[in-house]
Amino acid sequence: MARRPWLTASAAFVALLGSLLVVVWVTTPHAQHLETLLAARERATGVKVIPLSGVSVFVRESLVATEDERFYRNHGVDLLGILRAIPYDASHASFAEGASTITDQLAKILYLNGNDHSPWRKLEDLDLSL
Repeated sequence: MARRPWLTASAAFVALLGSLLVVVWVTTPHAQHLETLLAARERATGVKVIPLSGVSVFVRESLVATEDERFYRNHGVDLLGILRAIPYDASHASFAEGASTITDQLAKILYLNGNDHSPWRKLEDLDLSL
């Protein structure tokens, strides 16, 4: 029987990636305390949270059109945006190209203090957005 080192390497990579995703899922805060976080941010900044019904439909739709055109279809993660950003970021050795959704941006602000500039933080951001 011929050895297949690529098969062993692929299995090891999948196992490592799976383990990493489990660690991210376990260590990342989850949205169960969203109301508490919003109340704390309101107290700290003085910004008043208003219900969505208090925002003009034109403002809501303009925000979606500008920030996240697939908002109503992406469930928090824009796979097309990620697939578009990966080649650019890989070829430029950066995280400059974005694939952020509105959900992702909110998670980054509330849970990660606006910082998702490392691979680990990107994974946390992804987990929070789901």
